[in-house]
Amino acid sequence: MNFDTPFINDPEQLKLLNATTCGPMKYTLTNDFLSKYSLQNDLYALSGLLAALLNIDVENITALKILNPIEPGTSMSEKECILDIKLILNHEKIINVEIQSRFQDFWPERSITYLCRNFDQLKPGESYNLVKPCIHIGILTNSVFKKDDPRYVDDFYSEYRLQHTLHHTDYSSKFVIKVLSLNQLENATDAERSTPNGLYYWAKMFKASSWEELKMIAKDNPMMTSLVGTVMKLSAEEKVTQACEARRRYSNDIATYEEMISTREARVNELDAALAEKNIEIADREAALAEKNIEIADREAALAEKNIEIADREAALAEKNIEIADREAQIADQEAALADRDAKLADKEAALADRDAELADKEAALADRDAKLADKDALIAALQAQLAEKQG
Repeated sequence: MNFDTPFINDPEQLKLLNATTCGPMKYTLTNDFLSKYSLQNDLYALSGLLAALLNIDVENITALKILNPIEPGTSMSEKECILDIKLILNHEKIINVEIQSRFQDFWPERSITYLCRNFDQLKPGESYNLVKPCIHIGILTNSVFKKDDPRYVDDFYSEYRLQHTLHHTDYSSKFVIKVLSLNQLENATDAERSTPNGLYYWAKMFKASSWEELKMIAKDNPMMTSLVGTVMKLSAEEKVTQACEARRRYSNDIATYEEMISTREARVNELDAALAEKNIEIADREAALAEKNIEIADREAALAEKNIEIADREAALAEKNIEIADREAQIADQEAALADRDAKLADKEAALADRDAELADKEAALADRDAKLADKDALIAALQAQLAEKQG
């Protein structure tokens, strides 16, 4: 297919299409099937778009080959539902152009995956220096990142490379991701708006929603004008409109599914937040309980110390009681010995009393004897006196 001339090279046919195609566009260029099918059929327009995206002169494009063409009416596998345009430019670069009309949470990871697949191109035994440069270009209706993401930028056109983190020198210039954010069209710089390659106006074409707007944007650029003619012609074909409608429905289904997922995720996040609050409350309670347990443990430790002190005192008291018992036993023994001694002394005193009584009896008997002797002595004396008187 010749990319040096427009897809519709008949001025009369183009004039007829311009006259009969007006009003709102049922399917815009953000419909990935329409844009890919139109560009694969109009390499002239595709070369202009590529020149704008790569910031090169269109004259430098000498060869262009699409590696994954599509045909409306044929069934597509799940992998082909991603309708990117994969091509080789000038036999030396692999370009992958993706048009995405929905925000993708993991677009960076996906774009890197696609880029890596294209970069892994060598056949067994081929030298690594034969690797062709690979560029993945995303034409997105939204920015790559959400505004609350620290990676968010409001650039109209961004480029990402593998670089040294300190010196910002390229690790390799063969691995590049470019992003055209259609929602940042108003942030295009003066240089981007006035650049000869017309990237700003190509972006406006993708955002156009009516045929009049599309024609007005393209009127001063032959390659854009060619694409408008191609889109008008193909949009009139039933098999193309059916494929576009299928892609629109698919996109709507995905959007609905993603919205359902988002709603469920929001609900899950609410439940997670409530659970987190509950966990915080539980953690607070557990912390309070832990403090209470520490307080109880401290009290139990103090009580244990007190019990040990009481036990020591009770042990000392027991020892004291044993000592007292020993002393009381000794006293009892001593008292028993004293009682024995007192009994013996009593016995002795009784025996002594008996002896005293006996002695008293003997003394009384002796006194009687003495009295009798005295009486006898008195009698003798009287007799002696009588005798003496008689003798005298």
